[in-house]
Amino acid sequence: MRSYGLNDIHCITHSDGSYLFHIVMDKAHSYKGGLPWDVGSRTILALIALHGFIIRTFSVVKNGIILYDYDSYFNYRCTEYIVKHGIRQFLQYVDYGSWYPHGRHVGRTVYYGLMFLTYGIYVFLRYIGFDPDLKTICVLLPPAFSVVSVFAIYFFAYNLSGSDNAAVASSFFITTMPAMLSRTSAGIYDYEAIAISLVVFACDTWLRAVRTGKLLWSLVSAILTFLLASSWGGYIFIINAIACFTVGAILLDFDFKNAIMVYLVYYTLTLPLCFSIPVVSHSIIGSLEMKGPHVVFALCLMRLAWHNLARNRSKKELLRFSPFRTLSDKLHSHDETSAPCGCQNGVAANILCLIDYTMALSLFLACMWVILLGKFTKGKSPLMGRLQTLINPYKMDGSNPLVASISEHQPTKWFDFVSDFWVALLFVPIGIYVCVMYKLDIGSMALLIYGIITAYFTSAMIRLEVLFAPGVAILSGLGMSFVIERLSRDRRKMLMRVVALSFVGVLMVSHIFHVTWMASNVYSQPSILPSWNDPKRGHISKDDFRDAYTWIRYNTSTDSVILAWWDYGYELRQMTDRAVVTDNNTSDYLQIAITGMVFSSDEAEAYKMLRALNVDYVMVVYGGLVRYPMDDLSKFRWMIKIASTQFPQVHESFFKQKNRHGNWEHSLLYKLCHHGLHNSDETLSDQTPVNLKHFTEVFSSGNCLVRIYRVGGVGDV
Repeated sequence: MRSYGLNDIHCITHSDGSYLFHIVMDKAHSYKGGLPWDVGSRTILALIALHGFIIRTFSVVKNGIILYDYDSYFNYRCTEYIVKHGIRQFLQYVDYGSWYPHGRHVGRTVYYGLMFLTYGIYVFLRYIGFDPDLKTICVLLPPAFSVVSVFAIYFFAYNLSGSDNAAVASSFFITTMPAMLSRTSAGIYDYEAIAISLVVFACDTWLRAVRTGKLLWSLVSAILTFLLASSWGGYIFIINAIACFTVGAILLDFDFKNAIMVYLVYYTLTLPLCFSIPVVSHSIIGSLEMKGPHVVFALCLMRLAWHNLARNRSKKELLRFSPFRTLSDKLHSHDETSAPCGCQNGVAANILCLIDYTMALSLFLACMWVILLGKFTKGKSPLMGRLQTLINPYKMDGSNPLVASISEHQPTKWFDFVSDFWVALLFVPIGIYVCVMYKLDIGSMALLIYGIITAYFTSAMIRLEVLFAPGVAILSGLGMSFVIERLSRDRRKMLMRVVALSFVGVLMVSHIFHVTWMASNVYSQPSILPSWNDPKRGHISKDDFRDAYTWIRYNTSTDSVILAWWDYGYELRQMTDRAVVTDNNTSDYLQIAITGMVFSSDEAEAYKMLRALNVDYVMVVYGGLVRYPMDDLSKFRWMIKIASTQFPQVHESFFKQKNRHGNWEHSLLYKLCHHGLHNSDETLSDQTPVNLKHFTEVFSSGNCLVRIYRVGGVGDV
């Protein structure tokens, strides 16, 4: 163990390459990274985990066992199917009630890791004698897995820094970070609930493999990546991130031999494992986002071959040897009798060099074949459109209006950055300073690369804040640990020390109050129970959606087909058990464009299209009476943009006329929303009654927030 003095901080290097930094309090006594309070770290971690679990259950306390967002309903439906029919049947399951009439091959188009885990927990609880409710398991799984993320961050942060203080502080930030609450609160039964812990564990095991040189850790990292690929589309990120870590290790000469060997094993195992997942399949080889890891694999082979060549040959021999010079020229250039002493050794050396060059060239060509193989395969990642908007966010609106219309895909505003990370952002620069100035090694390099990449992606897409959160948690944990330890040792200025530590304490209390408020007010309101703030009426919450879904379930035939905007597809399919034309999977762009064209067409044309689609009912969401800001009228702009990419006869300029004879007042969406409300809707500038010939109103919720129409006039059957 070697110690390097850096001002007042000692970096102690263990035999396995890991680092431990601590503050030297004086020459006789040193503070070796123990906790600054008299409680064991296990107890602290347990309290942190318990606190994280509790604040994530506000939704259950306020609304009961209820699913939070749209995607959760689809995932719950899949889990229900697995419990009833088994895994084998699920992998062959085709849901003809989704994307009517074509249906959706669910088993081959879904990341089933979350469902399989829930199914395993359900079976285990029944095996030990419990009679669990499947929906309760699904609702409570995200906060339960937040406990796992606490320990995942602790182990990773400790592996990076060797400091128990930094590891505990990182765990505190990850569990109290609003960005994590947005994907791990009760009822958010979605992929990120378990995926973030797998991302952290994969990075941790990769770092252990590089530092120790044990390829077993590389195997574990590949398996974790496989589990991540079966659970979330973000597996692309971790594969590319580890490739970037490897390139950084090679360029900066940080254990590059270990990094190369670990990556070769990781890549070789990850590809076939991910290839076996139906939703991934050929995209792991042929998609654009996997070109980077393929190139890094080729570079690693070339670098390793050249390293072995340089180690066994002198520099003079390498420069003198030309692979284009044939062996026969060397053999016949001199007579054997006049050959100087050692000529045969030179020939042997040239033969070995030729073999080395041939091997290196063969490996390079083999890797290039793998890279170019995607050109000849049909592998296409379902994330392609989203990833393109990440790389160039400015093209989001024009190139793919469907991606741009999703609120989770919008660029992150500064307000969201501050509210979702809060105090942690203050300590991140200090954490970066500690990494660069005091302990720049392969772990710090990987952490900085992770933070830079995820910071850019988060600025382009707000949903990826959850991916940025682990990097922020560890960097802020390092920063806060550094500040506290630095202040704790300075006994010369007691007053300043007390003031500074009190200020840090106030920041932490503020952080806890802020995350508690966010958990109870922002991330505890399910989509099926919309709530919003009105300047005149204050906070409003309505239950119209469940009323409408209940009416559909008990008042329509089981073979009915319902058309609504794709936002409500998952909820409609699960809550009503009726066929829907579109849903939140957004897998068929053309069908969504047709839906947009139906709503933007006049009543007669829309009626013809709905009859051709065999649609029985149309559902619209109208917030004019209760001032709900997220109704279908607010989404009409996106309906037009999406439809215009497939149907030139639909264009946004056609709906900007202000007079009552404009296309907007004649559109089907306008008529279905305002029908029968001309005397009660204060938002209408024109109080002319809206008459319908080809549609019949069959249900309107108490606040007219959800309205359902039967396709056909009063006299039609």
